[in-house]
Amino acid sequence: MTRLVRAACLTNYVEVARATGLDPWRMLTQAGLNRTCVENPELRISVESVRQLLEASAALSGEEAFGLRMAEGRRLSNLGALGLLSREEPTLRRALASFSHFGRMHNESLQQRIEEAHGIATIHEELLLGRGGPVRQATELVVAVAMRLLRVF
Repeated sequence: MTRLVRAACLTNYVEVARATGLDPWRMLTQAGLNRTCVENPELRISVESVRQLLEASAALSGEEAFGLRMAEGRRLSNLGALGLLSREEPTLRRALASFSHFGRMHNESLQQRIEEAHGIATIHEELLLGRGGPVRQATELVVAVAMRLLRVF
C-alpha cells in the first residue's frame, strides 16, 4: 500500500537544495516527483518518494542536517486544514489531541500519540515506512516541525 503525504511536506525544499548546491528539479525527477508538487501543497505524493528525495539530497549535498534546514521557517499554515483546526483549539492539550486524531489527513505515514503520566506528557511520533532504507532526514524533519509548532502554541 502506498502511503501519501501532502506536498506541503516539501516546503523549503527548493531553497535548501539550491543553497546546498543541488538542482532541485533534477532531484525531484530522480525521486519520481513532478515539479508541481512544490507548487501545489495540496497534492498528495508518495511518502516513499519523499523519503528517497530527502536522503539522496542529504547524501549528494553533504548536508547532514538537510531535513532540519527544511523545517526552519515552517509555519502552522503549512499544515493546511490541520493547522487551522489546531490553531482554533483553546489549549495546547486540545491542539495536540487534534494533531493526533487528524494528523493522517496531512501524512498517512505519521502515527502520533500522547501519553501522560505523573504530570508529564510525552509525544510519540512514528513514521510508518515499509520498504526500509534510511529515514534520518524524514525523522528529523518531522521532529523539527513538531518542535516549531509547539513553540507557536
